Amino acid sequence: MKQKKPRISLIPCNLNDLEQVKKYHLAFLNLYKDIIEEQHLQMCVVDYLNCLFLAKKQGNLKYFFSIPNEQKCSFTRGKQLNSMGRKSGVADILLIFDDKIVFLELKSPKVKIVLRDKQKDFKEIIEDVKIAEYYVLNGYLEVVKLINGIKGKEYD
Repeated sequence: MKQKKPRISLIPCNLNDLEQVKKYHLAFLNLYKDIIEEQHLQMCVVDYLNCLFLAKKQGNLKYFFSIPNEQKCSFTRGKQLNSMGRKSGVADILLIFDDKIVFLELKSPKVKIVLRDKQKDFKEIIEDVKIAEYYVLNGYLEVVKLINGIKGKEYD
């Protein structure tokens, strides 16, 4: 029997307890490991970041946002989004810390990490300007460790 695509809803745990949040995300990702997609990893990462702010444990992480450049839409809407500045290849999440900007490109945990040509071009631009860092990750724990290492307080 084919598994249904997973849907993330509000976490059924104390959002101030980051250990509980992390365990919930890992259980979710493990439960659906055969059908998990990049979007599910990204939703868990964004949820974790929101919980950091709710728990006031964000350290020197000042702000974050996703860059929704993968929208499926009509040809007309796609042209409109492109004319508004949507760019192919831009990373999935941007993190703003006190002393640096970090771009995260997330990949599905079930596939080998491969960047498309436009993603490689964007990565080169970020590395050339030296005002930001660029990471390609495909594991939830990798992302959590990276964020917590940068924000100043190691949390595991």
